[in-house]
Amino acid sequence: AVLRRDLAPTQFGEGLALGNVGALGHLGHLGPLSNVELVQLTWREGVALRYDPETLAPRGEFRYSGEGWGLVFDGARYVRSDGTAVLRFHDSLSFAETGRLEVTLDGRAVDQLNELEWSEGSLYANRWGSDEILRIDPASGRVTAVIDASGTWSRPNPAGSGGIAAAGERELADRIAYGITCVLIRERERYAR
Repeated sequence: AVLRRDLAPTQFGEGLALGNVGALGHLGHLGPLSNVELVQLTWREGVALRYDPETLAPRGEFRYSGEGWGLVFDGARYVRSDGTAVLRFHDSLSFAETGRLEVTLDGRAVDQLNELEWSEGSLYANRWGSDEILRIDPASGRVTAVIDASGTWSRPNPAGSGGIAAAGERELADRIAYGITCVLIRERERYAR
């Protein structure tokens, strides 16, 4: 069965990540299911909502400063984007900000970081308003690959060659998630050979 939980009318939901409460295990892997929860950011409200992953029952909330765009759990901590070139690290138990990392390409800051994914020791982020997915070294913030995801869409891009910004919100979110997933699958296949 597909579960659903509506947000309050005053909240705009953004990044959603499955993570550990008090991070157990090693980087990139979740611990026992009893320690796992879903955390969902809100865009401008500064609230991260916590849910039981099996029932979507609320478990409470965290507070943070700034906007919430994308969220991922790297096995030890949460990583949050806010549309800037800076990624913020958050403790998995308290969600306190524990560090920041500026993302750069050829020495220049890269902003508009949006949805985030974690795979095999690398962060992936799409850039809002473009078809680019960036592979980011989580230690240095250096972009190690720029992936053109325009070829992953199954139908013509309604925004044309200018990127995906003109697509409807739901379609845009679906395309970003689909694009990052396709890229990660292709990356794994390429390195498995």
